[in-house]
Amino acid sequence: MSDFEGLNEATYRQAGIVDEYAAQESLHEGEERLLERVGDLSGARMLDIGVGAGRTTAHFLDRVGSYVGIDYSPELVDACRRRFPGADVSVGDARDLSRFADGSFDLVLFSFNGIDYVADEGRRRVLAEVRRVLADGGHFMFSSHNRDYSRLGKLPWQDARPGRTMLKQSAHALLHTRRRREMRRRELVGRDHVLVNDNAHDWSLLTYYISPPDQVRQLADAGFADAECFDQWGRPSATDEASVWRHYLAR
Repeated sequence: MSDFEGLNEATYRQAGIVDEYAAQESLHEGEERLLERVGDLSGARMLDIGVGAGRTTAHFLDRVGSYVGIDYSPELVDACRRRFPGADVSVGDARDLSRFADGSFDLVLFSFNGIDYVADEGRRRVLAEVRRVLADGGHFMFSSHNRDYSRLGKLPWQDARPGRTMLKQSAHALLHTRRRREMRRRELVGRDHVLVNDNAHDWSLLTYYISPPDQVRQLADAGFADAECFDQWGRPSATDEASVWRHYLAR
């Protein structure tokens, strides 16, 4: 495990972060639109990766034929189990799905950009493992941060969060100056991606950003076909600077 992967994982084990995810219930608009393209799920075998505290479990547990959820944070898994005590949810790492046989699932979901918090080598292992456990004709649906996002790299006072003025954003950033400096030293520019310390969870994460053409190539390298790219709201779009993340659907 790389240094930054350990830092990211530690963030997702913090009580405050667990509580934040436990309060989330709704599917994102983009997820809803992509699911319309997938179609009927009544008999589908589903693997839900990065299940968190159960945001997606609430929508799929009784909608699919069989449901399995995993997350690498034991604390998030415990929160999900408390909400859904009968669900098959356990601690697991998407980089190693060896517990599952080839072709075990008809739908694999890795939601809310969860794939963006492992290093490049690990990300490619995730894609290869998902392809292995996905049945022929099955769907892989995930989201990932957009390297073409117009506000990527903006300073905190140049990029306020929704509901927060630039002044409040600047004050908030100042509170976390030391953390931002430490994390920014770990940023890097890769062959087809960048690792950026953005404002997620108070600048406590390093996030993988990739442009859609490069992501589609990664999917093809892992053995996927018919990869489609959508904007943050689920609209088909090959390029888009307004979306901080993009949705992908591949077979």
